[in-house]
Amino acid sequence: HRPADAVVAAPFEHDRPPLGMSLPQPVFGPCVQRVSDHIGHSDNTAVHTGARVQAFNVEGRVVLLRNGQVLQLSDKALVGQFPPADSPWVWSNTDPHVAYAIRGNAFVAFNYVKQAEVVLQRFTRYQRLLGEVGLALPSRQNKWALGGELPQSEAEVASAKELFLWDPQTQMTTSVVQVPADSVGRVLSPRWLQAAPGGEGLLVAWAPGSYPFSGIELYDLQGQRVRQLLSESPVCDVALDAKNTSWLVCAEPALEGGAAFHITKRALTSATPQVLLKVGIDHAVEISCAAHGTDACVMAVSGGNPKTPFAGEVTAFSLQSTLARPAVWRLAHHHSASSAITSQTAVNCPIEPSSVMPHATLDRTAQRVLFGSNWASHCFAELYLIDFQ
Repeated sequence: HRPADAVVAAPFEHDRPPLGMSLPQPVFGPCVQRVSDHIGHSDNTAVHTGARVQAFNVEGRVVLLRNGQVLQLSDKALVGQFPPADSPWVWSNTDPHVAYAIRGNAFVAFNYVKQAEVVLQRFTRYQRLLGEVGLALPSRQNKWALGGELPQSEAEVASAKELFLWDPQTQMTTSVVQVPADSVGRVLSPRWLQAAPGGEGLLVAWAPGSYPFSGIELYDLQGQRVRQLLSESPVCDVALDAKNTSWLVCAEPALEGGAAFHITKRALTSATPQVLLKVGIDHAVEISCAAHGTDACVMAVSGGNPKTPFAGEVTAFSLQSTLARPAVWRLAHHHSASSAITSQTAVNCPIEPSSVMPHATLDRTAQRVLFGSNWASHCFAELYLIDFQ
């Protein structure tokens, strides 16, 4: 029931399924179930935060939505609410009721059952932590990647921002990278930060124009640059395979040129890419490798030529895949189209086109996938679940 990677699969046409209904995907095999409802949630974007964020709590029973609502998968009920914060909330790896976020210059924990917030550490050196960068998954050693903005008086003689790894148990920081202002006084925040899952150091995806920094770089525990993994900063996620090896997994232009993207992986010990599979170059590709400790990632492909493989699909793939022997699991069409948003005025459809992108993400066991969809033409986005174990 799963076409080979080179076959174009026409979408299975069906009306938007009712809440809780499992819709068979005859082309691929797994069923797709709608698990959120924009009316019941009082939110036209009743979806999770994004592809790189682990949406499932440690028990896998509830998921966290971008508006802070906690959705129970068994009965589709809302069972909790997280308060607004300066970054998206990220689940604890040990406590099923707790998530973490940035508030001002503090790293906080919130228990949605007890409705109680605790400041785990206030970083008084900084006037604020870089909430706009968000929080990525911590390393296996439970170190978090954070950034801080220094007070203006200190920034005049030092760096305006610093990036670092933080250990909540010892409350120590390591791998401090100083980010100075450029020639016109700008200090850009990175696109994202992440503690390397296997403990190799700090990964930084720099925003364009962040001179003297560029691309995606790895820094050691002393804050020294180990290597530049990519000179640009394409769509990527960080994977930890079943052997506890960390990989940078990206969608980038095909190495030999031509009209294709390659999905590649790079070990953090080397900048040499290994090609996993090929996707049409005119598509928008999102990647999630949030199931650390497995060999699986998932991608969602949007836009572009619908008569090409993977167009409009959610597809899981193995880190062991190769061009010669692709290891892919084509799961479903996501039926989401941002053109339905951009074709309307902001008055008639006041949501961002990016909010209806699939942002497909894996659960912790790599057996379930969540994705968002406006089901082709609606001015709202809702969550869908694929169980392909």
